Amino acid sequence: MTGSFLVAELATVRLALPAADVRAVIEVTALTPVPLAPAHVAGLTAVRSQAMTVIDSRARVGLPPGGDGAGQLAVVVSLDGLSYALLLDAVHDVKACTQPPAAVRGGYGAGWDRVAVGMVELDGDPALLVDPFAFISGEARRAA
Repeated sequence: MTGSFLVAELATVRLALPAADVRAVIEVTALTPVPLAPAHVAGLTAVRSQAMTVIDSRARVGLPPGGDGAGQLAVVVSLDGLSYALLLDAVHDVKACTQPPAAVRGGYGAGWDRVAVGMVELDGDPALLVDPFAFISGEARRAA
């Protein structure tokens, strides 16, 4: 998988998300809790009159929450016609990568295995290539 990647951070881990999968970057202004929702569902928010499920990306990889979600940045992705906002700690820039992804170098932990599909070099620095849809479904598609 080569192309453009959005560089972001989650719990000090530098991430690369395929830019083609990202519809927007937003600041979550308010969250409405969803009773009985799984732990990785932070709540619901509205963007331009469209309700979307907000995913606590930290919970999905087995980390404690980074806050209540309000005021946090999120990337918006669409899956099966529905929009989801994935909470992240920071969102940086879009970078190009011309090399295929390498195998994930150890040390991230089991929670990251659910979302990681490889490692990429972006401007000479490594980044964990993640499948944004795995934060929703819990299972990463493998890099092609």
